[in-house]
This record gives sequence, structure tokens and C-alpha cells, in this order.
Amino acid sequence: MSGLPPSGSLAPAQDVVRYKETIFGNGFDERSTFQGPPSPAVDHAWMKSYSFLNRVPESQAKLLPDPTVEIKGDPGHYVVTLEIFHSLHCLDELRKLVWPGHYGSFMERYNVSEDTAVEHQDHCVEALREALLCGSDITTHSWKYRPDGLHIVTSGMAKHSCRDFDAVKQWAVDHDMKVPWQPVGLQVHFE
Repeated sequence: MSGLPPSGSLAPAQDVVRYKETIFGNGFDERSTFQGPPSPAVDHAWMKSYSFLNRVPESQAKLLPDPTVEIKGDPGHYVVTLEIFHSLHCLDELRKLVWPGHYGSFMERYNVSEDTAVEHQDHCVEALREALLCGSDITTHSWKYRPDGLHIVTSGMAKHSCRDFDAVKQWAVDHDMKVPWQPVGLQVHFE
């Protein structure tokens, strides 16, 4: 141990963190609600899975390692975003790249230049890489042959020790922004 405090110990949502065992589907034989061609159900599942902006009281904002801004129209409350929701936003944006005929390009969706779109997408790839490395899930994947006996896929039966996403999401719902807020220049998310 390097002497650092536990990950997120200054995070306002730290008190809701608990762990549970989760078995992931392999994404091939067992598909989740988040997979597959674009549909209202898939898009709804993704949009319900993340929240961009949350509010915390000044007393919690003062404990953050990086300063944040007060919410105009909501005195004494400051804006934050939990990394998990930023990561899910980025993953959803990359998912939409798989279906350009349905979603259009990032440039079209956000009315930005090609340079801005590429910069944002590159940012998302890096943010997800860093988040994956930060979590460093060491659960072992086993493999199985497909029915053809030639190709292998992960079995998806390993138990992962995961933070309880439902508890973290409930914290976000409970701390959702109370007033509409769209700072100038903020189209997608915080850097």
C-alpha cells in the first residue's frame, strides 16, 4: 500500500459504497439490455444508467481535492459528477459510433466541428482506459468452446466483486440538480 487513502475517500458518495458479487454475462450467448441494434428500449436503458450533474452542499464541496463551482440559482450547493457516470456517458457515445446510420456522427448530434468531435471521442477512449486501469478488475476469465468446437468465447461465469451500482445511482438520484443549469460552452460533460 502506498499510504494513499482508499479510493474515493473524499468522494461525497463514499458513504453509500458497498460491494456485491456479480456474474457478468459473456455478451455473446447472453445479451444484456444495453446490447444490440438501436431501439427505444436500448436507448432508454442507456439514458437511465447515467446522470451527468449532481449537487453537494458547500461542506462537502470544501472536502473535494479539486475545487468546483457553485450552482447559480441554488446557493450553498456545488456541482459534481461521479466518474462512473462520466464513464458511462463516454461508453454510450462510443456505442453510438457502432451505429452511425441510426445516430449520425458526433458532429451532427452535438453540432460541433470535426476537430471537436475527434477530440471528444479521443478523450472518451482515454477516460475509459484510465477508469479500467483504476479499477484493475483481476477476476479470472475462463473460456469455453462454441458449439462448432472451433471457436472459443469467455464463459461469463466468474464472480466479480463489484461496487453496488444501484446504491451509487440512488445517491446520484438523491443529489440530482434541482435547478436547470447549462453553463456557456458546456455541451456534453465536464473535463
